[in-house]
Amino acid sequence: MNKNTNAWQAIFGAGARFFLICAGFSLIAGIVMFDILVLGNDIPEQSATEISQELFLLISSLCFFRLAAKHASSRGAYVLIASFFLCMLIRELDAFFDEIQHGFWKYPAWLIALGAIVFARVKAPGSTLNALNDFSRTAQFNTLCYGMAVVLVFSRLMGMGDFWQGALGDNYVRIVKNVVEEGLELFGYGLLMFGSISYSRQVSAK
Repeated sequence: MNKNTNAWQAIFGAGARFFLICAGFSLIAGIVMFDILVLGNDIPEQSATEISQELFLLISSLCFFRLAAKHASSRGAYVLIASFFLCMLIRELDAFFDEIQHGFWKYPAWLIALGAIVFARVKAPGSTLNALNDFSRTAQFNTLCYGMAVVLVFSRLMGMGDFWQGALGDNYVRIVKNVVEEGLELFGYGLLMFGSISYSRQVSAK
């Protein structure tokens, strides 16, 4: 196989990845559109968008729990990452936990976080620091960072009520703010899921 053939294969592979990314982003936009155009809602807690956010977080968490089960040398790091995503999932389910007591989600989240730290320290010593360092050098780590930044920063800033009231004036309706904020959150969670799946496949292929 000559160098030109290898080059064409690499180019076609890159093109296929691009179209796959486009398809994933289209799916994310389609979920938000489904809520608005088909279900006719304003993206409440029980909506396709919110449920998809929770599903993306669950998949991300399971990817790292699966790696933790298979790779003892990095188990502590993977448990911490998986538990972090699990805590985010619990936070997204705050409306469900509010049925018990307002703000109750904090208790299971703290319990999981503390349990993960103790596990990494006691049950998986020596499998955290170096593994986290190696993970931070991967392309997937950058994807997860972008996803976290979209969820925790960009979506919050773009979802500020004062911003949309100033932009729309007398035409302000809350659904516009909700669509932008929740849509960006879903996009961020999508990045987290794609990065987690990609990293899981990369590690499993070694």
